Amino acid sequence: MAEPVILNPNSYANVDTVLRHVKMQITGNRHWTIVGSDGNPYVLGQRLRDEKDDLKHLLLMPGPDHFELNMVKALFKLLWPVGLKALGKLVGYKTEKALEYCHKAGGHHKAWTCYSYFSNLWPSFGCKTSMNSKSQQHTYPLFPPIKPGLKMHQT
Repeated sequence: MAEPVILNPNSYANVDTVLRHVKMQITGNRHWTIVGSDGNPYVLGQRLRDEKDDLKHLLLMPGPDHFELNMVKALFKLLWPVGLKALGKLVGYKTEKALEYCHKAGGHHKAWTCYSYFSNLWPSFGCKTSMNSKSQQHTYPLFPPIKPGLKMHQT
């Protein structure tokens, strides 16, 4: 475990500084070293690693947050037509542009909160389905009657 570097890894220069610091901490005859990171530092580090030969021996491994972020985005794509669009409208995404932002799960914390609402509401109220027949049509509501404009709890 390397000594920490107190830098915000939000730029190529800072990530480069951190990776070079890690490289200086390596002892022994290693062919590669695993470096864990998430989000923007992971993306910037991968690009730097691909560009600079002296960083090729560093293997960047995404952490659990990276997997969680991609999982939420995939779930939003899968569940959008099923009910997340309706929930997005209920929690305040009114315009088409706002709904598009919600659909792309752009704000990870908001998307995770929205998905949590959805997963908690889904078992209670079921999915919206229609049974078409000549004599009757049944519609099972996706969500209970809630006032539009419900605000999400933000921490």
